[in-house]
Parts: sequence; C-alpha cells; structure tokens
Amino acid sequence: MLNVQEQERNWLSKELQTEVRQNLVELNTAIYKIEIQPQMFASTLAEMKKNTRRMYDSVYTLMHY
Repeated sequence: MLNVQEQERNWLSKELQTEVRQNLVELNTAIYKIEIQPQMFASTLAEMKKNTRRMYDSVYTLMHY
C-alpha cells in the first residue's frame, strides 16, 4: 500500500512540475509579446488573465486529484 501511495505522489509531483513549467513559459511568452509589441498590451493582458485562470484551474485540479 505504501508503495502505491509513493508512486502516486511521484506521479503527482511530476505532473505539477510539468504543468507549472508550461504555465510559466506561457506567461513569459505573453510578457515578451507585450515588450516587443506594446500596442498589443490590452489584448495580451486579456489573454493573460484568461490563461492565468486556466492555469489556476489546472493546478487546482491536480492538487485535488
């Protein structure tokens, strides 16, 4: 039983790391987009807000798996 729990913890840890890493890359890309195209700030900010909520939801789902 302990082995199964440990395997599940390891799986969850890897999933969280992957999810957070992908989310940070996405956020960094959006910031870069604003830096190179300041006129796109409003639309990029709206996109970032939507993606931030999606990121939160995905991490929350993994944490409560």
